[in-house]
Amino acid sequence: MKTIDLKRQEIIQFIMQVKDESLLDNIKSLFEPTQTSTKDWWDSLSVGDQKEIELSISESEQGQTVTHSLVNQKIDRLVNAKR
Repeated sequence: MKTIDLKRQEIIQFIMQVKDESLLDNIKSLFEPTQTSTKDWWDSLSVGDQKEIELSISESEQGQTVTHSLVNQKIDRLVNAKR
């Protein structure tokens, strides 16, 4: 059997074991043509996720941000404090 046929079989076996409907929807969307899809990714987010993103954008626009290095410093302090 060719490698591609084995890969197909593995994928089919995996899909047959999936019980999560949202995961199946995501897998299905991989095979749907993107050119015909007019749905914006934003619309697929929950209202709660949309509000969190909008809040984050607002905070960022107001300068309420934290640098990557500051976050790393805080994490290092927390890790070292637990030792």
